[in-house]
Amino acid sequence: MTEGANQVIDARLARETNKLELIRNPDFNDEHAYPVLSDQTGYIQLINFEMMFQELAEKDVTVLLQINEGDFIVQGEQIGKVINRQESKEDADVEDKEIMTIINSNVAIGNERNDIYDYRFALQKVQEIALRALSASVSDPYTGIECIYALGNLFQKLAVWNSGYYIMKQDDRPITLYYKSNSLNEDLILFFHSIVKLGCDDFLVLNALFDAYKDIAAVSSEESLDAVVEIADYTFAQAKQEFKHDTDIKIIENKYKNFCNFVERQKNK
Repeated sequence: MTEGANQVIDARLARETNKLELIRNPDFNDEHAYPVLSDQTGYIQLINFEMMFQELAEKDVTVLLQINEGDFIVQGEQIGKVINRQESKEDADVEDKEIMTIINSNVAIGNERNDIYDYRFALQKVQEIALRALSASVSDPYTGIECIYALGNLFQKLAVWNSGYYIMKQDDRPITLYYKSNSLNEDLILFFHSIVKLGCDDFLVLNALFDAYKDIAAVSSEESLDAVVEIADYTFAQAKQEFKHDTDIKIIENKYKNFCNFVERQKNK
């Protein structure tokens, strides 16, 4: 179920976290920037950052990309911004067109999503199995629970990511390229929200969800820990709306309290 997703996530982590510096706020002045617009419509299947950097290497520019694999974009939509430090306006105008062409040529776009580079698409396949299993028409909570634990294991790898921008830069080259890191907060909401809505009236599903959150929290950075707490808080709030009996509410509160205590111990390590 998760072999493909594991491979995609491992490849993405190897490309980014092992080689590039992550910064919260890039050194980028919007006042002097112009937008980069997509020349196609479809799903981003691959962004060849390395080739883009090499082809722009001799240009005195700063590029900030605002897209990731898996995003759906339309022709004319902004996918990034550029600051060109070319002093001659005429030369800059010519160069700007070339820069736009280089950036677009290194963004592969297609009509379908691609699970070779798009880790979200790989995660979505696991999520879809969970949602089908938890639906009223199928009512197979044990398969849904298996998927929840699988997502928890996959998100343990994603928990090393922090939000911000990766920076590609070489001392002997004028080019600086920033590209957006994925947000664990956004991903947790994207992949757990629907499962919570569908399964928060089942104690077994709730138990699996809080176990999965605990697994993710166990390896999370401080920033990622806040994202896990946010989805856990949402799950607890939804569950309390489903159960009215005092005994049921007490069980849910104890599960949530155990999770919160675990998080506090993680923060105090």
